[in-house]
Amino acid sequence: MEIEIGKFYMNKTRRFLYPCLKEHGDLFVLKFNKTFKLAVGIHDQNMADTLSYEDYKIYILLDSEYNKNNFESFMKWVRLEPYYVYDYCFSSDFKYTRKHMLVIKVPKAFYHAYEAFLHGWYSLMYTANQKLSFFCKKDQEKDYKILCNSYDARKEMIKKIQVEFEENSIENYLSCKSLLESELPLKNKEEIFNFSGSKLFFENENTILCQQKIVNKN
Repeated sequence: MEIEIGKFYMNKTRRFLYPCLKEHGDLFVLKFNKTFKLAVGIHDQNMADTLSYEDYKIYILLDSEYNKNNFESFMKWVRLEPYYVYDYCFSSDFKYTRKHMLVIKVPKAFYHAYEAFLHGWYSLMYTANQKLSFFCKKDQEKDYKILCNSYDARKEMIKKIQVEFEENSIENYLSCKSLLESELPLKNKEEIFNFSGSKLFFENENTILCQQKIVNKN
C-alpha cells in the first residue's frame, strides 16, 4: 500500500467491503465520519494474528492528528463497543507517528460478504437491495456494475486482463477462483498492510472459511 497523509488509499477493501460497516449503526457512522481514514485492509502482516480470518476483522488506518479531539473522542467511545477488537500505533516510532490502526469486526449480518470478498466472489457479497443501498452514489456506479456482474463490467474485465498480464504470467490469474467475476482477485500488496512476499494474489487458506458455504442471496 502507498499510504500518504491527507489521502484515503483506494483498494478493493475500501471499494467493496468497507461500505458494510454502516450496519454498525447511525451513531457509529456519525462518530466515525469525523475521523480521517488513511487506508483500510484485511490484515496487517506485522501483527501476530495476521493469518486469522475467523473474527471477520477489518483494519482501518486513521490519522490521529487530523481533528485530534474528534479522533480521541471516537477512540474512547469505540473501545467500549462490542465490535471493537483492538487498536495500536501503526509505526514503531511511538513519539512522532500520527498513523493509528483500529481493528473492528465486520457486522455479523455481513459475514458472508466478508467470506465472499476473500475469495474474490464479488457478485455474491450483497443482496440486490444491499447493493442499491451501499453503492447508490454516482462515483460508485462502476463498482455497482461489478457487484452485479453486468455485461458492461464483464467487457471491462476482458480489457483489464489484457493490461494486467502484459508483464505477469497468465497462469497467476488462471489459478485463481474469480474467473466468473468482473474484477480481479485481491492483490496482497494492495489489501494487506506491511505485506512482504512474492505472491501476487491473496489465497484464502483458512480451512474453517473454506468449509463454509457461500450462499448467493441475490
